[in-house]
Amino acid sequence: MIRLAHFSDIHFNLPSHQVAWRELAHAKRLLGWLGMRASRYRRLAGARTIAAALQADIAQQQLAGVVFTGDMTCLGLPGEFEQARQALEPLRQRQDVVGIPGNHDAYVDEAVGAFERYFPGWLRSDLPHRGWPSPFVRFFGDVALVGLESSRPNLPHDSSGEVPKQALWQLDSLLDHPELRARHVVLALHYGLLRPSGAPDHRLHGLRNADALMQLLPGRVALVIHGHMHRRFMLPLGNGSWVGCAGSVSDTKRSQAYHLLEFEDGVLRLEARRYNSTLQAFEAWPDAPHAGSFPLLER
Repeated sequence: MIRLAHFSDIHFNLPSHQVAWRELAHAKRLLGWLGMRASRYRRLAGARTIAAALQADIAQQQLAGVVFTGDMTCLGLPGEFEQARQALEPLRQRQDVVGIPGNHDAYVDEAVGAFERYFPGWLRSDLPHRGWPSPFVRFFGDVALVGLESSRPNLPHDSSGEVPKQALWQLDSLLDHPELRARHVVLALHYGLLRPSGAPDHRLHGLRNADALMQLLPGRVALVIHGHMHRRFMLPLGNGSWVGCAGSVSDTKRSQAYHLLEFEDGVLRLEARRYNSTLQAFEAWPDAPHAGSFPLLER
């Protein structure tokens, strides 16, 4: 049995007095900061407290690994990354954590690469690879976790992503590697393939080349996990594959949950654990929507 924890979109952020005006010289950052002040700051202000509760809860689980699928920050500011580094130091010290940046971590050109600098161990690979942004692999028993980059800086009105063509080619080859063919393959990226309804995401929010990516998955990838959409859900992709979003672990407008993924005897069991703001702790969520058991692709 292999158990993984999956959390996403924690969005560390800074109060106004800690943001220098020169850091808001970029139009997108300024507009994003104004939007944060209008509503999102209140929804995400508890990131540090939730990070402490999350790490305490994860420490109590019997896990083979932990997966983070992006949006560590809100505006990709150095101060936000530093706050995240300090708050998540226990996770940074673990050797079983996998993480990839989200679009808010690559918010503007100067933010690109910051996630990799602050959380370098989260992107290491158990197989040789040709450097970021090519896919990387971590092995957890009979599960192969493949991390894939899909985030990029965009214009202010655009929060879409795209997997680089080179990374798609390398993923196609990687999925035929004997070490992966013998395992349940879990693909982790920031952007989702479908909306919670099962419909494609819209052009200015979703993964631009989702169709090209989905063509590589049938018969090869058992589960796709992602963030970006703050609402948690689980959907069938067809051909025995599934896609699951853990939502945002910190957004008070959503469920503030993370997922436990258990792989055993060809079955995936998904459990959600939800944040209790009164107790400032995570707890079991027995009747969580979209939790339960799901048959996996035969290896």
